[in-house]
Amino acid sequence: MNTEATHDQNEAQSTGVRLRNAREQLGLSQQAVAERLCLKVSTVRDIEEDKAPADLASTFLRG
Repeated sequence: MNTEATHDQNEAQSTGVRLRNAREQLGLSQQAVAERLCLKVSTVRDIEEDKAPADLASTFLRG
């Protein structure tokens, strides 16, 4: 797979899917991710479920 195809595939995935995949690949729990990002566990869970937390700016979700 070339770099362009990988880039296109990543763009097709939602932020939540990318976060969950990266977290699982690193063997991290939602709690560990929340602590590293200074977020609530419920916020990490909402992002992974593609729900937009009311207390989080949309620019954070888009990256």
